[in-house]
Amino acid sequence: MDNNVGVALIIGLTIGTSIFIYDSEKFNKIQKGFLLICVIFPPLQWLSMLIILGINKYQKENSTENIEFKNVYKQSNTIDDRINSLRELKDKEILTEEEYHQKVNKLKNAKLESEIKLSDDYQKLKTLYNDEILTKEEFESKFEILKRKLCSKNNIDDQKQKSDNGFDFTFIEELSEGYYVIMDNDMNYGFADRNYEKVIDTIYEFANSFKEDFALVRLNNQFGFINKDGKEIIPFIYDNAYSYENGKAKVQKGNESFYINKVGEKY
Repeated sequence: MDNNVGVALIIGLTIGTSIFIYDSEKFNKIQKGFLLICVIFPPLQWLSMLIILGINKYQKENSTENIEFKNVYKQSNTIDDRINSLRELKDKEILTEEEYHQKVNKLKNAKLESEIKLSDDYQKLKTLYNDEILTKEEFESKFEILKRKLCSKNNIDDQKQKSDNGFDFTFIEELSEGYYVIMDNDMNYGFADRNYEKVIDTIYEFANSFKEDFALVRLNNQFGFINKDGKEIIPFIYDNAYSYENGKAKVQKGNESFYINKVGEKY
């Protein structure tokens, strides 16, 4: 009778273990196949399962992705310390206002990228890219979308808020071609000059720094380009776009991606 109970217990444990192995995401297909074959000798299956679980855990903790994640997290915390150091130097008048804001904005942009890389959405995109489901171009495009969404939620430079320094807008990026990208309290974007004067009204849903005399902006959920007078140069007809580089800009309209020159002509 006792032998029958023991046999039944072993059979039950073996069946339960096999079901766990089959349904678990902790094993790859090859590992599952090997462990399920070991069902003919339960002790080997149980021992092998524990060994493989240990190896998989070690590999995950020491994977390139996990190490990168830890480094990014550490970098994000380091940036906050550096910003505090810069603030102290500014308060002691060792750094000028402009020097302080330029350096802080640079660090804030680096932190923004760190925060993106720590997000679940980025990890999902990275997995799809590593699995070759997303192309490099698609991955970079989606990364920019994540960056824009996070940037619109973050208060990039809290030292230039109206409550602190008399400004009714926030400086988003460092000085580029004589202009800062700014954002008002309603999260609308515009531009200020090197004297911190607003020169292009905050009417846009998104804005990039000026590059090659043009700035990428979004209005009514469509992208276009303006010049330094705030005049529309390239119409707002694109679903996605990137700043000009070497006289051309990559744009997307519907499912089609292509380049345009500085008068909007398709390459």
